[in-house]
Amino acid sequence: VPSSNTWGTKYPHKVTWARLQLLRPEKMPPVLFLSTHLDEEPEHDEVRRKSVAVIRAWLAKNATGATVICGDFNAGEGEPAYVAMSDANPAPQPLDAWQVVRPKESNPGSMHRFTGQSYKKRIDWVFTCANLQARDIAVDRWNKDGRYPSDHFALVAEIELLPARATPGGKGPPVEAR
Repeated sequence: VPSSNTWGTKYPHKVTWARLQLLRPEKMPPVLFLSTHLDEEPEHDEVRRKSVAVIRAWLAKNATGATVICGDFNAGEGEPAYVAMSDANPAPQPLDAWQVVRPKESNPGSMHRFTGQSYKKRIDWVFTCANLQARDIAVDRWNKDGRYPSDHFALVAEIELLPARATPGGKGPPVEAR
């Protein structure tokens, strides 16, 4: 339910989405782009998992091809929200751009609480589905004279939109946009 505050969360749930169409739609399919921010309370692993389940259910009904899901998930790899997001079911299966690219980043954490000293755990994610292939991803630690625009560093990802019949990563059957 839009603007709901369920499961004991501090703030309403939010997912912002847009369907982006290229100027030459006959060449490439549209891209569905979602951005979210999940509950931050440390004890809310189950709340974050349920929130991801809602996002995945929405994707199963509304994603028809190339999709990007990103945001502050407030959970690291192996935690319930991450496991739920990267699960193969329901389709489409999101792929973690960080895991696809595997950058040689010694400290992938992007949260730093305005200190510039990032935490080790990666809680900000970029996932792709269908006709998208992550080519590069990095943590952008930009600041202006020691002042930061956010309590998280930005993730910057280079993602290639593949033709509708291409196979992302060269694995599995061809992907077709509908």
